[in-house]
Amino acid sequence: MRRGRSGAIAVLVFLGGAGLGSATETGEIVWQWFKGCASTQRMHVDVQLNGQALYSTAFAVCTMPRANVPVESRPKVLEFSFRARAALFGAEYDRLGTVDIEGNIWRAGGEADALLLGVSFATAGRVLLNSVHIATVRSTARSTMGKGLVVSTSGVQPNRARSINGGGDEQQNNELQRTKVRAGNENRGPCSSSAVLCGPSWW
Repeated sequence: MRRGRSGAIAVLVFLGGAGLGSATETGEIVWQWFKGCASTQRMHVDVQLNGQALYSTAFAVCTMPRANVPVESRPKVLEFSFRARAALFGAEYDRLGTVDIEGNIWRAGGEADALLLGVSFATAGRVLLNSVHIATVRSTARSTMGKGLVVSTSGVQPNRARSINGGGDEQQNNELQRTKVRAGNENRGPCSSSAVLCGPSWW
């Protein structure tokens, strides 16, 4: 969803610039995900609506000097979609009724004890919410994004599966049919034949 993604990228650029700091801070050790992470450490992220699972996945995380965090022209984005009443993001959206909603999660920044995840929800032509989830590395963190809509992350854990692409967590995600990691700008709308999740209307 292009307009939703553009809103997400705006937050990404803002937070990325805010996290760089002065030249004397570039040696600070911060948390990174995916690119450059050869470790077996994993963080889990789950999205639930009214206690029902919408999305679940695990990804590689590691620490590195802030100055060494790769600058990506097309940042990694976790994407999922579902149907729900737009009013869960506020009464001003009640007139939209039940809509197809696209969710995006991306790395917005890193700190010494947390990974900052940008989170956005959008429908056709409208960004419903742009927010940030602070994924603390030593404990579970939860952020309420809307009425009954919760994003949670686990603390950093050793990888118990064979690999993120070959079993364990990824296999479970495939069974749920909710996992999709996208880098790029594919022109796929929510709840099309290739959508990640096109379940029943929620709430």
